[in-house]
Amino acid sequence: MGLLAQELGDEELKALLTRVYTGTPPNIVERLRKIGWIGAALKGLSPAVIGMATVALVQMLPHAVVDVLTALLLVGTVAAMVARGVGPLPVVAAGAVVGVLATLVLRAR
Repeated sequence: MGLLAQELGDEELKALLTRVYTGTPPNIVERLRKIGWIGAALKGLSPAVIGMATVALVQMLPHAVVDVLTALLLVGTVAAMVARGVGPLPVVAAGAVVGVLATLVLRAR
């Protein structure tokens, strides 16, 4: 793994591992998990991907929340997903409805 990281670089290795992890059928992943070092790498991959996504979201946050409506949507989304365990599909649908309604209200002015 270390030699592969030196040849590819960190970003390329992360991209390769993510692609391998998400693009392979589940039965193959289960067989790979039984191999010691691959199982350890896969076990650490999920937290690494979640961490990278979190850092990217935090970096985008100041540019994404530009007014009161988007700030309220952000707080409502986080509250719904964390406190209530709401999945992503209802949150995206609710955001779309709020966006359409906000656009109609702002155009009516």
